This record gives sequence, structure tokens and C-alpha cells, in this order.
Amino acid sequence: MQILVNEQPRDVPSGYRLLDLLGELGLASGRGIAVALHDRVIPRFEWSECVLQPNVSVLIVSATQGG
Repeated sequence: MQILVNEQPRDVPSGYRLLDLLGELGLASGRGIAVALHDRVIPRFEWSECVLQPNVSVLIVSATQGG
């Protein structure tokens, strides 16, 4: 199935969880990132149980340091 990750199409298997995606992207630790599905922020404690649906829009935002 296809999803959008930061507006880029990506093919993932059915039953793919948000934590699976973040692990594949090297972001599973969750340090310094926020994740939203269709503009709804998903708390970190829900990542392991959040199953992605076809055509879902995933936004991953990384914190940056600076002033």
C-alpha cells in the first residue's frame, strides 16, 4: 500500500505500524521528533500500536537547535 511521508510517496506492506516506519528511517528512539498523521499529533506511547492505513499522510518533524 502507499502512504505519504513528509509529502513523499512510499510503499509499505499492509499492517505496517508507525514504529516500523520510524525504525526503517532510523528514528525509532523518538528523540527530538514529533509525528502527525493527517495533522493529528501521535503521542510516542501510541507509536507501537498505530497501524498505518493506505494513503495516510505522515508528517515527521525534527527539532533543531539554534537561535
